[in-house]
Parts: sequence; C-alpha cells; structure tokens
Amino acid sequence: MTILEEKSNKISNPPNFLSSNDKDLLAHIEQSIQEYKKEKQITQIPVRLFSGKLAASEVIIKYLKESGLSYAEISRIINRDQRTVWTTYSKAIKKQKEPFNVKNDDSLVDIAIFSTKNKPLQTLIKHLIAKGYSKKQVASMLDRSYKNIWMIANE
Repeated sequence: MTILEEKSNKISNPPNFLSSNDKDLLAHIEQSIQEYKKEKQITQIPVRLFSGKLAASEVIIKYLKESGLSYAEISRIINRDQRTVWTTYSKAIKKQKEPFNVKNDDSLVDIAIFSTKNKPLQTLIKHLIAKGYSKKQVASMLDRSYKNIWMIANE
C-alpha cells in the first residue's frame, strides 16, 4: 500500500486516527452546536428590514437564512415550498449582497405571523395596525407611501 493510499484511507475513516479524548471532544462540540441551534430559535424579525428595496418575502427568507437556518427549516417556519424559498433567497441576494445590519433597538414582529398563505407585506401591515400603530406610523416604519399602506390594509 502506498503512502497516498494510507493517507486516503485515514481521511476517509477519521475515527481510526482520533484518540478517545479527541472523539469525546468532538462529541461534546457536536452536542454544543445542537444545543446552541435549539437556543437560538429565531422567533422575531426587525420591522426596519422591510423598509429596504427587497420584497417582504425576500426580507423574511434572507433574514432567516442569514440566521443560519436551512431551506427546509425556513420552509417549515413560513409554510412555503422549499423550492420557493430557495428561489426567493437567490433573488434576494442578487438584489442585496450585503447581510442585514440588525440593531438591538429595532421594533420586532413575530415570524409566526408569516406562516399563513397571505401576502407577507399585507400580513405585516395588518399586524402592525392591530398592535396599535396608525397607518401613518406604519408608512413611516416601512418607508412606503401612506396611500400604499392604506390600500394594502383595506384589501
């Protein structure tokens, strides 16, 4: 067996070259990563993100993807097909390559409201109005015209 074949065999079968301490450490790291993912459940999204050039669905999907969720997890959360999620994310990163800049003082909205099959922007506007914001405040928050907000809210 050549040296190249030996190294290839070791790489393809990593447990053979890891000590028991290394295996324990690796198992601990994997467990920590899983616990971190469970703790870091993304349940809210900053309203300010919807004021940019992206469509509401693109904002939601891009934010969730940047938060480390897979396409399957995102599709489950927002009740959309995985292929739609992938396509929407692809369009979003073409429009806005840089990641979102989230601040701690941003107003937040629950992501669960977007799990219905309704239009995301309409859902957001109606939710904000139901929380007590005026249409004028919503228009300012989303950087949209008052007429646009009024029309969407009254659909």
